[in-house]
Amino acid sequence: MVPRDLVRGSLVFETIDAMYSGLEILMESESLNRVSAHVLEYSDRFLKPLPGNYRDVQLLLRLWGFVIELQCTVRAMISAMRQPVRGQPVAVGM
Repeated sequence: MVPRDLVRGSLVFETIDAMYSGLEILMESESLNRVSAHVLEYSDRFLKPLPGNYRDVQLLLRLWGFVIELQCTVRAMISAMRQPVRGQPVAVGM
């Protein structure tokens, strides 16, 4: 069982091709292949979307003993998430 993340971050790319290229560079990085940093889990949710058709690539990384969740997605997905869904109430910030 992988512990829950303590830190979550996002990388937002302009295109899906750019996202996969960035992920390839990240996965081949010497820094990530050291004892102090490695990938625990890789979930490509562009291939298997979550309910509601949400898509991203989720990485769980162990960096210096901490578990970090890194979500990689594209700008169009972020924009779509910010649009109200027809028939659902819109949350208003205070």
